[in-house]
This record gives sequence, C-alpha cells and structure tokens, in this order.
Amino acid sequence: IMQSASTASGTNRQHRLSKIDGDLLETARMAVVIDTNYLIHDLRMIQALSQLVHAEKLAIVIPSAVIQELDNMKNNHRETAEISGRVLPLSDLSRAASNFISGKLGSKDSTLRCQKVSEFLNPPPKDIRDKDRGDERILDCCLYIIERRELPVVMLTRDRNLSIKALANGCATCGDWNNGARGLLLAILSSGGLQALAPIDETSPETTDQGSSAPSSNYHAPKRPLRKAKRVS
Repeated sequence: IMQSASTASGTNRQHRLSKIDGDLLETARMAVVIDTNYLIHDLRMIQALSQLVHAEKLAIVIPSAVIQELDNMKNNHRETAEISGRVLPLSDLSRAASNFISGKLGSKDSTLRCQKVSEFLNPPPKDIRDKDRGDERILDCCLYIIERRELPVVMLTRDRNLSIKALANGCATCGDWNNGARGLLLAILSSGGLQALAPIDETSPETTDQGSSAPSSNYHAPKRPLRKAKRVS
C-alpha cells in the first residue's frame, strides 16, 4: 500500500511539475518585474493585473532577491505597514505575497514566473549594504531580460532610487499607482518599456477593472513595436 501511495504521489508531482516546464518569456512580448514593496503594499492590484496580462502576452517576473526579502520578512512581527487604512504586520503581508506567488506558479495559464538562478548578468559587489545588494540584484534581473532575452521591461517599484537606476539603464518604471489594475495594464503597454509610466485617460467603461479587457479609444500605442521573445537555448 505504501508503495502504491508513493507511486501515486510521484505521478501527481510529475503532473504538477509538467505545468511549469514552459518558459513564459519565450512567448511574451514584454516583461513586468515586481519589487518587494509592490507585493507588500499593492498585492490586490498585482493579483488583478495577473488576471489581465495573459491576453496581452505579458509575463510577470519575480526576482530572486524579492523572494529572499519576502522570506526574511515572514518572522518580522514588529514592523507594520498601512494597507487600505489597516495597519498590518509585515509578517502577515509577506506571507500573503509568498502564498500568491506559489499559487500562481504551475497553475493553468499562469502569467507569473520567478527569476532562475542562471538568469543574471553581473553579481553585485560583496562590499555593499544588504539593501543596496538587493536593489542591484533586482535591477540586474531587469537588465538580463532586456539584454539576453531581448524584451522590453517595466519595473513596478516604490523605491525612488531604484527607479532612477532602472530608467538610466533603459528600463521603464512605475511608482505609486492609484488608477487600478486595468489602468496600470494600459500604461504598461503604452510605455513600450521605455519610460516612466503615467496614467492614461480612461473615460470609456471598457477600461474599468470590472469591464472588458479591450483597450479604450484613448489607448496610447507603444512608441516602437514590441519585440517578440527570442528563444534562448
């Protein structure tokens, strides 16, 4: 009986793993890289965005540094953050973000993937602070996608200095955002991965988060065509 159960468990595991064999970046036309602070403060919007990006062939990428930062926060019961008027411990918020990520990985039609250990350009210097090292790793993740996978990238971050570094290296960024997930999607597409994101006029009912996924008549086309992903062997 134990052998049968083990065999069944192995079969189920193989079936689950087969769902994440493909690489989203191979078919994506743009990548959206998310910083830790967005997952902590704007998780509901990221959850909504993850449901919208599939039709536009966008891939949401979580850097390995972000996974590490979320793991470091899970036992931080002292520090808090205010989310929609509620003060919550970072431990709860980081666990919620980690649960979201793990739930999306391997799910059917998933639009989210994590950075692989082999996907880096340059390791950060060992003599810099942990906070700065994390920022450098997140930026490196973006630059890897731009240079090696030849895809435009938008970074979602509330960190102003990291945003400046990203813009200086040809990566579009978005800071605080209050126009909802669909407005964010339209701004991402409009940026073409080349500039800081700005709200787009969304007067059409089609652009509300509850409405159709079709862009409104006020949708701004990217400044240049988005390149298709280049397969990397």
